[in-house]
Amino acid sequence: MINVTDLTRAQRNMSHAQRKNTFGSRVCRNPFIGIRSRLRMWLARRGFGEEQQTDAVLAVSEACNNAIEHGYAGRGGTIRLRFEHRSDLLTFTIEDEGVWRAPEPDPTRGRGTLIMKATMDRTTIAHNGSGTRVELELKPRI
Repeated sequence: MINVTDLTRAQRNMSHAQRKNTFGSRVCRNPFIGIRSRLRMWLARRGFGEEQQTDAVLAVSEACNNAIEHGYAGRGGTIRLRFEHRSDLLTFTIEDEGVWRAPEPDPTRGRGTLIMKATMDRTTIAHNGSGTRVELELKPRI
């Protein structure tokens, strides 16, 4: 079961000029089906082309997958997402409250951070005692 809810009901009534969207998802088997489509629609409404939509969805998905695999390691938890569009920059923030676990070496895996860095203009990953915060920035090519 997918449980995607807005963190605040007030955001449903926000004006388009505020250009922010925040929502969370309980970690479950496949929690990102709805999030990917919501992100793609959010980008399309702002005039972003297919290539940038695909890059953003891929990078956000990788950040969320890392939170599940390395932050929560199969345990439940919440991932918070925030998307913000300013005239010259998209910012995606992905946060978890898990404890980071280094991956086991595997030559067929471990490309998530590389994918985020390749598709975004800036990628920042910060681990602290209360979780991990990933910030992704993308400049519009409209």
